Parts: sequence; structure tokens; C-alpha cells
Amino acid sequence: MKSSVVTVIYNVLEGLCLLVGLAVPAATSWVFIALTGRVSDFPEYYAAAKLASSGHAPAAYISNEIGQVQHQLFAGMGERIVGFYMPPPALMLIAPLTLFPAGVASYVWIGLLLSSTGLMAFLLKKFWQQTKQEFAIFWIFALLSGPLYEGFRLGQPAALFSLSLTLALFFWRKERNWLAALCLLPFGMKPHFLIMVTAFLAGGRRYRPALYMAVVLLILAIASVVFFGVDSFTSYFASLKTNINSQNDVVAAMSANLNPTLRGQLLRIPRLDPNIIMATGVVFMLVCFGINFFLGKKFEKNESFLELLAVSAIPATIISALHCHDYDLLILAPAVVSMQKLSRSTQYVNGTLIPATLILAALYCLPSFLYFHYTWLLRDSQIINPFFFAMLFFNGSIVYSLFKAKPAQPVGDE
Repeated sequence: MKSSVVTVIYNVLEGLCLLVGLAVPAATSWVFIALTGRVSDFPEYYAAAKLASSGHAPAAYISNEIGQVQHQLFAGMGERIVGFYMPPPALMLIAPLTLFPAGVASYVWIGLLLSSTGLMAFLLKKFWQQTKQEFAIFWIFALLSGPLYEGFRLGQPAALFSLSLTLALFFWRKERNWLAALCLLPFGMKPHFLIMVTAFLAGGRRYRPALYMAVVLLILAIASVVFFGVDSFTSYFASLKTNINSQNDVVAAMSANLNPTLRGQLLRIPRLDPNIIMATGVVFMLVCFGINFFLGKKFEKNESFLELLAVSAIPATIISALHCHDYDLLILAPAVVSMQKLSRSTQYVNGTLIPATLILAALYCLPSFLYFHYTWLLRDSQIINPFFFAMLFFNGSIVYSLFKAKPAQPVGDE
């Protein structure tokens, strides 16, 4: 009787937490719709798509040009301009937005992000066999996290990237490599996010999935040249060169030195040469690539190869990226759920992984995230970026755990 009462209380509290959590994306979605011009980044995508579809793709990378279109289409922007920094293949993916008027397109966009999150939740629970408790713990945190809040408030497609990775992992398991590659099309917006995934696949001799993925993204790039011209790439690289070493890419609250990356930390060190920052970032990326290649090779015959790929490659993607905003951490969803599944086997868990995960979760919980992102890190005197060090501890604990694990022991074996 006592245990049943405890179970009922637990279920009620769990339900209340989920309801509170669901209020966050609901409220931030309302902010996105009500204050699209003043707050969100959606004008960045819609104006770029408008320029590209009207034959002026290179202008999408010129601040004054895209700003003029944004001010014409979105009331309330004032003098604000949201720069477009994604490569021309991204223009192919967002061009369909121009089928709708700007006001309608904003609803379509937020609807896409909400449905992507819902579908991802369904797929992860069903095909990763999340228990009810695992599902509740993960989504209570995710719904009350800074990355999800920022993603919906700004209208960034991070939820779409996370769904894309989830679908790719699912189809790779089914050995439907072409479908997996097609699901990764959204990464034409941020192709560097697939570098570590490619390393792990190559190490594990999964050449066909890696090849199909490369072919699909190459076709997308060729199509963008055909439709938008070589000048769009020239304009993109000129814009990239201007902004890559800038600490203030858009506004102070969105600058690169807030990133949970090595480069984000290095940018906080006063008077450090930009060339040293870039060279260090590239070397660190190569080290992460090598580690993931080695781990892919180690776990080549492991029945949980894809879960291990998610756990190793996705967090490494975040910390090694030359640019990665906090909302991009939503792509960690399949990695964390895979970690839940792997943790059922004690060989994948060490003494530091649990505290590392809890520290990262606590730091990105909405109240602490808002403080560190909008107060702590906006002080010029603060050299330390706590997001980077939490992510470093998290990545280090994962690598340590996987180095210690046996190569071919499947999940469930103790």
C-alpha cells in the first residue's frame, strides 16, 4: 500500500514537471510569433530566402542588403539587422519559405520546429527503448533547458538538426543508407557538424553510410551553384572571412566568445592573436577527429555501434566546432538518450561520467543558463567560460569511459 502511494505521488509530480516543462516551448513560441521582428532570428532566414529566390543570392551575405529586406518585411526590427552566415546550400533548403507571406511563414517555421521536437521525442522513446522514468527525466530537463529556450525564442533550426540526426541513426540501424543520407540534408546549413560523425563511421569501416552522406551534401552544393551561381559562394566566403575572428558576430549576447567551444574560451583571453586562436581550434578539431576515428575502429564490431557513435561524436562536435551557439546543444538529444541506454551496462559508466553529466545539466538548466549567458559572460572582465569547461569535463569523461570499455561487449552484458 505504501509503495503504491509513493508511485502515485511520483507519477503526479512527474506529470506536473512535464506540464511546467511544456509551458517553456509554448511561451517561447508565443514570444517568437508576437515579437518576430524585435527578438527572433527568423528574419535572417526569410530575407535570405527572399533574396535567393529573386536571383540575388550573393546579397544575402551583405549586411546592408539583407538588412534592407528585413526592415521591409518585418515591423519592429528598428535598426536591428540579423546577418545570414550559413553557406549557399542552406539557401536551397530555406527557399520554400518564400511560398508563404512573411507573417504566415513565421507560423510555418515555428510549427516545423515544434513538430520536429515532438517527432524526435517519439522516435527516441520508441526505438531507443527509453523507460518511462528515463523519458520523463530527459524531457523534464530538456524542456527546462537553456538550449531549448533559446532555440524556440530565436526560431533557430536546432530541433530540426536533432531530428535529422535521430532519423539518420534510425535508418542506419535498418541499413537504409540512402534514406539516412537524405535525412541529413538539413546539415547543408551546418556541414561542419558532421565531421566527427564521419570520423566515427570511417573508423568503424562504415564507408557506405559516410559516402552516401557525402554524395547527398555534394549534390545539394552543386544544385546551389546551379541555382544561385558561384558568386553566392564568393560572397559567403568574403563574409566568413570578415566575421570568423570577430568576438561580436551579431550583438554582444550572441557573440562567439559565449560559445561552449575551445574557440569560445580562447576568444575571452585578452590580446590573444586571432591566428593562434584559429590554429589552436583547427588542431583541437583534428585531435577530436582522431579520437573518434580510433573509437569507431575500436567498436567496429560492437552491437551498440550507433549508440556509441552518438555518445562519442555528437558531444565532440559541440566542443570542437569553430562556431556553435548554445541552442545547437539540442543535437545532444540522441547522444544523451543513447547514453541512458548504454548506462544499463556498467562497463560504459565510470566515476566521473555521472557528475560530469549532472554539472552540465545544472549549468544549462534555465535559471543558471540565463545568469551565466546574459550576465556572467557579458562582463568583459570574465575570462572563464563555464560552459566550455563543463563541456570539456563531459567530453573527457565520455572519452575516458569509452577507452576503458571492452571493444565488442554488447549492451546488456554485465
